[in-house]
Amino acid sequence: MDHSQQNVHHLIDHYMSISHYRRASELIYLALAEDPLDAHLHYQAALAYFHLNEHETSRTHLQQAYQSGYPPIDVHYLLGIIYASEKQWSLAEECYLAALAIHSNAVNVLASYASLLIKVGQRERGLELLAEARRIDPNNTNVLKHSLYYDIARNHDHSKMMHLEKLVTHQDDESALLVELGIKEFYSGNYKLARSHFREAYIKNPTNESLLRNVRIAERKANALLFPYHLADRIGGMPFLWFWITVAVLGSYPFVSPSVHWPFYAAIGFMLYLIFANVVVQVYYEAKDTNRSFLKTMFGSPTSIRVLGLLAGILFSIATLNPLVGLIFIFGSRLIANKMTKRRSLS
Repeated sequence: MDHSQQNVHHLIDHYMSISHYRRASELIYLALAEDPLDAHLHYQAALAYFHLNEHETSRTHLQQAYQSGYPPIDVHYLLGIIYASEKQWSLAEECYLAALAIHSNAVNVLASYASLLIKVGQRERGLELLAEARRIDPNNTNVLKHSLYYDIARNHDHSKMMHLEKLVTHQDDESALLVELGIKEFYSGNYKLARSHFREAYIKNPTNESLLRNVRIAERKANALLFPYHLADRIGGMPFLWFWITVAVLGSYPFVSPSVHWPFYAAIGFMLYLIFANVVVQVYYEAKDTNRSFLKTMFGSPTSIRVLGLLAGILFSIATLNPLVGLIFIFGSRLIANKMTKRRSLS
């Protein structure tokens, strides 16, 4: 391997370590052009494309890594993770078992397989494997992570805090650590701090849409303007809240004059409040993150574009009595907003 190839490999390792998987995949493509049988490069490509949600491409590179001599246990393990992320539980189980057949005490595989068993209803067997993994390596990051998620689901605060403390000590990936901290703060009711952790993780990995969803969920919890969402969470979610609002509106009509329309107007006003409150909160946090003014962010935010397109679509549909006009505005605004979001993630 010459000096230039070494530099490329170092750059690939660097971008993989900071979760810039798109850039890493581009460099891997160039490196594979020079050495198409490099098993490690194919495995790195598989890992990168998995994080980019390009699972078929990831599986192709895994097969090539296996054929080029990459350790089979690692290939089976990553393939199991891919299938598990797609909720193909049987295929994921086959891969985990194939990995465990090679090395029965592989801690990462044991922890992931235990998590899978718990998810599909084999709770006791899953807990046994998780305990076995914890016995073999109590400070393993993957073991701590799955233990933390399970304790959160059971709401065992003492265990949750204990596992998180170990995770903070032994976590290597800063982005993953921020997510774990965010989860801990979220379930502890510290929504502002949870939002801060999720946001930092998202900044480090801006192509990860699930991180952005975590940010939005924490923002809703943290901001008083969105108190209806807090109320809805207590009664089963927004569908249940709208159900009871509908019952209240329809139930009030037998007891009021037919000329009184305030219950209907109140429901419409509540819906508009939710739409605009969502926009205001998201634009506020975006302005805060980018150090721009609120008004400048308002007119350049993808969220604002979507909402303005929705409102314009409704108004023009009513004005022209043609729903197609409204659909053009709605889908056009969404297309523009999606392009803006994609452009920002690549910048």
